[in-house]
Amino acid sequence: MLRSSMAIRRALLAAPGALGVSLVARPLRREYWTLSAWTDRAALDAFVGDPHHRETMRRLGPAMARSRFVFWCPPASAGAPTWTQAHEHLAAPTD
Repeated sequence: MLRSSMAIRRALLAAPGALGVSLVARPLRREYWTLSAWTDRAALDAFVGDPHHRETMRRLGPAMARSRFVFWCPPASAGAPTWTQAHEHLAAPTD
């Protein structure tokens, strides 16, 4: 999982529209958290649709069964998203 996460991170950093990514890996706990920023949703969707990313996610699917994904669009003046903000969005009630 860690090797795959690092490969995806490298690909993400080279992807058009990617502004940055942060990875928190706790392999002994089998926890992997990513926080990424994109110029727009279309750039993110293009990366997610890339064959390499799709194949990696297919392989890791069983290990990621409990994954949650949260999207939000902070104003540009807010700067880079933080882990604190990400955890706030994860904790917020969903519809």
